[in-house]
Amino acid sequence: MHTIKQLRFLFGTAIFLLGFQSCGDSIDYGEIPWEDIYVNFSVYPYSLDNRLAAVGNYKVFENEGVWGVFVYHIGDMEEEFVAFDRACPFDCRSSDCYVTYNAAEGAFVSKCNQKFSIFTGFCTTISGYSLLKYNITYLSNGSFVVSN
Repeated sequence: MHTIKQLRFLFGTAIFLLGFQSCGDSIDYGEIPWEDIYVNFSVYPYSLDNRLAAVGNYKVFENEGVWGVFVYHIGDMEEEFVAFDRACPFDCRSSDCYVTYNAAEGAFVSKCNQKFSIFTGFCTTISGYSLLKYNITYLSNGSFVVSN
């Protein structure tokens, strides 16, 4: 059985090592100022110039959200498309810490090597963190609106 002193040391070491994995100053997810972000734009996935028509394709809308909004065509029966902010929840204030799509791993990956599910946005390497997921409202003309 571990003593309290040993458990404190192990816990402190784990917290210290997790700090090295972040992109910058790690902040609590609840402290990220998501409420200050306004997103509301239309996407036409089946237009001639849009990459989103095929399942597995994605498009980054650079001028939306914090560091851009990722729209991914997952082709799921319940959700055909998902949209996440590219800001890494480990340091959303840093323009250097954003999320990209890694097809080989089938995940969104931040510059600090944290991986996020393309379906849910949840961090698969450290629990309790997730990308900001935006709402998608489908319209009758085949387009949809991404909003918060």
